[in-house]
Amino acid sequence: MVNNHNKISLFILFIATVIFGQSDIDNSRKTAITRAIEKVGPSVASINVQQNATTYYSPDPFFSYLFPPKIYPNKSSGSGVVISPDGYLLTNTHVVENSSKITVTLSGGQEYDAEIVGIDDKTDVALLKLDGKNFPYAEMGNSDDLIIGEWVIAIGNPFELFQYSNQPTASVGIVSANHMDFGLQESGKVLQNMIQTDAAINPGNSGGPLNKSMPNVSLTNSLSSLLLISSIKLSMYSVLLLTPNGSCEYAFISKNLSAIPFTTISTNLGIIGTGFQSKFR
Repeated sequence: MVNNHNKISLFILFIATVIFGQSDIDNSRKTAITRAIEKVGPSVASINVQQNATTYYSPDPFFSYLFPPKIYPNKSSGSGVVISPDGYLLTNTHVVENSSKITVTLSGGQEYDAEIVGIDDKTDVALLKLDGKNFPYAEMGNSDDLIIGEWVIAIGNPFELFQYSNQPTASVGIVSANHMDFGLQESGKVLQNMIQTDAAINPGNSGGPLNKSMPNVSLTNSLSSLLLISSIKLSMYSVLLLTPNGSCEYAFISKNLSAIPFTTISTNLGIIGTGFQSKFR
């Protein structure tokens, strides 16, 4: 009788060890990186743009008069991140410029038409608006607090892969450098307060966020397929300077942007740790 009792006790102990051991394994799979992706992922958008491209039969004006140019739709895609519950979305100017129609897809496959609130060519920042409310959104982080060597996650729509799973894809790397100032370029772009990362940034990632390995924090916006990233500080500063007619009023961003406290920019925009309160309402 005692032996049977011991066998039952050992069996119960074995089952409990298996159950709790499996629970420990499951918990170990959830890291700061997976939690950040889980939190920010729903706010990351696939942006599909339709543009009207024009082709000419000949550069000669005479032949162009005889043979009018042909206009046909051209499609491209990029990424973006929702920054407020009422549907304001941050992306890059080069993703949406010269667009005739913009369609935004969020995780789960919901599609929305988007309109451009304003664009800034110099910093390659564009602000869009989705029609609706109660959108999942990313909370803004302070890119001044980045530490060289810390983990970051790029989330977006590279190679239009969003359409195959109705969710963004993620890649991981570290912060290689911060506060990089290249100044005003010949193209007219301003590459200032930039972040360098070795996270994989591919065509289609443009406009998507680069995030700290912390939940609830969205840090930066991808500038392009290069491994140079525009800080959220610069992006938000551009949004702050947008006028109601959709343009950005400044001749050049001062090299002293690094000296402007992030709290100054965030306070003027109404970023109180919970999102973006637009001045365009």
